This record gives sequence, C-alpha cells and structure tokens, in this order.
Amino acid sequence: MAPSDLANIEYSEKIISEIAGDDLTPIGFMGSDLRDNIKLFINDRHLDVKKDIHQIQEALGKNLIIRRKTGGVCIRTSLTPCTRDAQTNEDMCAHNPCSNFFQFYYMADLSYLDFQTLQKTYAENLSNGRTRAAQKELQKIKDLLRSKLEPELDELDREIACKGKDHVIIRNPSLSTIIDNETEIREEIALWIKKRSDRF
Repeated sequence: MAPSDLANIEYSEKIISEIAGDDLTPIGFMGSDLRDNIKLFINDRHLDVKKDIHQIQEALGKNLIIRRKTGGVCIRTSLTPCTRDAQTNEDMCAHNPCSNFFQFYYMADLSYLDFQTLQKTYAENLSNGRTRAAQKELQKIKDLLRSKLEPELDELDREIACKGKDHVIIRNPSLSTIIDNETEIREEIALWIKKRSDRF
C-alpha cells in the first residue's frame, strides 16, 4: 500500500472517529444528517468506534470517501458524488463551494488567520488605489466569515457548552487564543460584514 493511501485511511478513520465517537457535527451542507447517517451505519452493525474503527472505515468503503483539503475536509458519499465534468470538479475543489466540503470547529484558528491575511491584502489594495481588487478581497472576507469562521465559532460554542472550555483547550490547544478573545473576534466579524468597499 502506498504511503498516500495509508495517510488517507488514517485521516479517514480520524474524521469518522470525531464524527461518530466525539459527536462532532461537520459544518457544511447537511452536516448533521451526515453525522447521523454515519452513526446509524455504525450502530446498525453493532460496531464500537474506539475498537472497530478500521473495520468501520473498510465497511463504509466507497460509500464514504474522506480527503484532507486546505481549510477543511472533503467528505463524499454515494448520495453526493462529485460532478462528472472534470473542469467543474477542479474549480469547485479549488474554491470550496462544493457541497462535499466541510469544516469542524477546531479549524477556527486557521480561518481566523485567513481572515487576518485577507484584511492585510484588502488594506494594501485600497491604499494603493486598486479599488476593484479591494472590492474582490472584501467579498472574499465576507464569504470566509459567513461560510467558515462564524459557523466554526458557533460550533465551538456548542462544544464548550457540552464538554467544557478545559476539555476543548486540552484537545485543541491552538484554540485557546480564539476562545479567550471570542467576543472581540465576533465584534470584528460584525464590522467587516457591514463594511462597504469605499470605506476603509
């Protein structure tokens, strides 16, 4: 077996364990349905996520393909296959509008870093008089906030409410800054969502 195949299997098992064992909801199109269906599949076969993860991953086989993507994860099921057109697939994978693209709450720190990077690019374009480029960056910021960072923060809040702040930080130390500054981050998000491109 090639190292990349082994890495894909290990990553797939990790994601299945998080969804079915840790009860994490994938953030994306019908994420809670996806979680419930995976759990139902496992329960129907009387399997234990902690002990039988390799067997579960094998049983799911081509019905559930999981791949790491920048800023998220591709979870493709037999119900939501990729489009047949290769160019459309390539474009959708590159720009993350695909219905098979999901995130998890623990990706909020990376989304926040992307947010900060886009702010710098927006400011640079605006200060150099490149208003059209600035408008595009502002739209990217708003898309990132609405589709990624806000939902990730909402899911993070739910995870903290269910399992406690300490549990979340122990499992995801990189989120401690996000958790400690969430009020300010949400205020920042609200300002950028209201921002118009002609006002810096």
